[in-house]
Amino acid sequence: MSVEQTDRRRLKLQASLDKLITKVGKIQIGTREQFPLGWRKAAKGRTVWRILEELITQNLEKYYNEFFEEFKTAMEVAFQKRHKKLNP
Repeated sequence: MSVEQTDRRRLKLQASLDKLITKVGKIQIGTREQFPLGWRKAAKGRTVWRILEELITQNLEKYYNEFFEEFKTAMEVAFQKRHKKLNP
């Protein structure tokens, strides 16, 4: 694959990710009322990243036909492998 082809695919993938992010919208993990003193130690840990990872993964699985049709084959293989690991 040439540099130009790679760049075209990257641009298409970026556009698809931008559309998915727009669809998901703002993610409210906690309000100021729930965390009146801020995130403290939770901000340093992996908790927030795990929540975001799961949100992204579930939305990729659910909406890949809508946003990632061109990348469908590679994504299907990845999701099938992940599904097999989680559900042996």
